[in-house]
Amino acid sequence: MSNTITVSTQGINESLTDSNGDFDTVERGEMTPDEFVDFIRKASQLKIPESIGDSEEYCPPHIITNNSTGIVSFLMDGGKIECLEVEDYVTPFEACMLANGEKNPEVMKLEKSGGTKLKSTDNSQANSQLTENIVIKRGGKFKRFLGYVLSLIFISGGIIIGVAGIRFGLKNGKNEDLYIGLAALVIGVIIGFIIFRAVKKSAGKSGSNYDANEGIVYAQTLNAMHDDNYNDSTDYGDFDGGD
Repeated sequence: MSNTITVSTQGINESLTDSNGDFDTVERGEMTPDEFVDFIRKASQLKIPESIGDSEEYCPPHIITNNSTGIVSFLMDGGKIECLEVEDYVTPFEACMLANGEKNPEVMKLEKSGGTKLKSTDNSQANSQLTENIVIKRGGKFKRFLGYVLSLIFISGGIIIGVAGIRFGLKNGKNEDLYIGLAALVIGVIIGFIIFRAVKKSAGKSGSNYDANEGIVYAQTLNAMHDDNYNDSTDYGDFDGGD
């Protein structure tokens, strides 16, 4: 793990005192994690002028970092730091972990969305833990299809047998056949409707847990990522940048 972070900025003047809206990139060189935390904390105080609006001629204050795992960029706005890859606000220490490659942006995005908290801040371990806690949904649509077919069989079967029994009873003047036909009709429709409702309800519950596009559900307990000693309120202390 690298102990230095390559930093450049856009929309920030050389002395880091003003959001000048300039699209030219200013190379800030390499920084240690401690230096980067101080740098981004100071830069985060820069504000985007309200008069700018959505002007395409103004470049908001950006910090761009580069490490062995790729580029991570941050948008400054009056005390807030937004990581564009995470699509959420981060603290200076979280920004440093992302910039230094100690935290994967996709993993932090999952954390920020309430998916889970990971024990490990190591990039490879975090990716491994994330992969272990993804379950691919297979066969759900087929099971629901069978359920709908079964409900249709009961409903249509009840109707066919019931109508046939009623017609036979009316034709021969036998009340017993008429009652049997009515009973078959009612029972078949009720059973089919119950099965249909159960399948539909089950599909609704599954849909709330699974991604509609990819068919992916995050494991609900996420026990593989947690242990009894894990503490959400980790005190980072002096940030040393890893090994």
